[in-house]
Amino acid sequence: CNKGFKKSSHLKQHVRSHTGEKPYKCQLCGPFSCSICNTSFTTNGSLTRHMATHMSMKPYKCPFCDESFRTTVHCKKHMKKHQA
Repeated sequence: CNKGFKKSSHLKQHVRSHTGEKPYKCQLCGPFSCSICNTSFTTNGSLTRHMATHMSMKPYKCPFCDESFRTTVHCKKHMKKHQA
């Protein structure tokens, strides 16, 4: 991109927004890593949602029918059909 910075440290930080590099890990939280593909997450909830992509887990159930979904977003979108 064409962004400019006064300090090289700001440029390095900006470049990471393009590469996704996260070189510093929190020593208090500990890593939440996928045991299948080694992808790391900042929260346990993010790891749990990610694990559903490796398995046929569909933990979010529609209260109106027997449908199940991998994400709350998909479940809520589906539930709107019942409420229409």
